[in-house]
Amino acid sequence: MSNSLDERSLIASLAARSAAARLSSAEEWCEKPRTAFSKFIRATPFRQGRGVYAPLSVQQHEAEFGRFVAYLEEHSPGTTVLNVGADRISMFLAHLRGRDPDQPGTKDKPAASREVLTGTKDRYLTLLDGVFNGLFMAGYRTDNPALEVQQRLNNPACEADAEIIFLSAEQDQRLIDYLLNDHATSTWRDRRRRAMLLFLHGTGVECSVARRATVRDFVLDDVEPGFDVRVIRSGGFVVNYRVPLAPFCLGPVLDWIKDRKRYLESPHCKDVSSEPLAFPSTESGGGMLSNSGLWRGAAPCLKAIGFEGRDVGGRVLRNTFIRRQILAGKRNAVIRDLVGLSSDTTLQRIRRMTQQHPDTRAA
Repeated sequence: MSNSLDERSLIASLAARSAAARLSSAEEWCEKPRTAFSKFIRATPFRQGRGVYAPLSVQQHEAEFGRFVAYLEEHSPGTTVLNVGADRISMFLAHLRGRDPDQPGTKDKPAASREVLTGTKDRYLTLLDGVFNGLFMAGYRTDNPALEVQQRLNNPACEADAEIIFLSAEQDQRLIDYLLNDHATSTWRDRRRRAMLLFLHGTGVECSVARRATVRDFVLDDVEPGFDVRVIRSGGFVVNYRVPLAPFCLGPVLDWIKDRKRYLESPHCKDVSSEPLAFPSTESGGGMLSNSGLWRGAAPCLKAIGFEGRDVGGRVLRNTFIRRQILAGKRNAVIRDLVGLSSDTTLQRIRRMTQQHPDTRAA
């Protein structure tokens, strides 16, 4: 009986968040996120549907959400609550600073700051999880990136904030050889996993970008085949920037995309997704692949080449791509544009670690 009540309570809570999110249009969430959030939080039930938030709680949550929006505006122009990914949320949490009680400051010296405590990060993450749940249920998003961040924090195998992990040059080549020559291709799922991992390894895009990629995003008729990364700007219109496909991944990835296009255009297509996803979760259903599904695909391939790092998910491939560009002698500005970084923080860390360990995985 208790489980049944809990389930009904959860469903009611999600429905209420969906209704609260729909009080604002997708355009308002993009252009005026603070206004949209104010409507949302005032209509969101408190504690399993009992009452609403008190005025002081509303003010606190508005300030916290405003801090998140301000971070996006300063550090990632063009990123909105409708397209922000898990990596950016993780960077926001790591960026949060609070007052250091041991150095309160004086009249002539400002108070020192320090990284906020875990409890504060959890509070922000809980708030964002509620917002993204509402946006997902309202149909404004296709995922909840805060959930992925929470999974990283709860699962050491997926958590990468404290440590940047990448493959050595030898392991990098070994993975390429494995995916091209030894990875199974007998089933639809095998071929999808192989193409998706080669795509991630050959472009350096974030896992969330790959999961929601559509066949339309792949440019096959250009001199240099590429992939258009979609960014939602103010007002809801989409701006694309193109990343080239590495030569080693061209054949398998383009063959997969052509196969997907043929299937989607065939009279036998059973795809029910509103978007022609490039790497759907199932052959017939067409739903977006989950974070755990991508992780389960990457982990055995990395283990097959003898990689023993703590992180065996898609994030390793992105870091390895960045390191590959560094080893090729490319400048920070070029690499930053390739992988869509808004600052050099991560890039500088990988560059420094590459200089210290040029032929080995980061310790």
